[in-house]
Amino acid sequence: MVYWNAAAALYAYAWARISRQGIDVVGHSQLVGYPELPDLQLQPQFPSVALLNWTTGEGTAKYWTSKLLIETVDIGNDQAVVTETTDLQG
Repeated sequence: MVYWNAAAALYAYAWARISRQGIDVVGHSQLVGYPELPDLQLQPQFPSVALLNWTTGEGTAKYWTSKLLIETVDIGNDQAVVTETTDLQG
């Protein structure tokens, strides 16, 4: 679990840094991976780097980070976060 959280944080950080350089497309890892499944004669597909949990189908931290970026980033805006402050002391 810690790996997915750390990987998601690194991806978000790298995405922000790379996007500021004008790069239009940033890839992620595989959608789903699984351990070796000898009964099905399947070789391991690195479940630790997947966006979906191979046993439940639920999104990992990497999935939710990608979803957050897709849904909240204004691609046409050069500023990722716009804030406004006011002086309450007046």
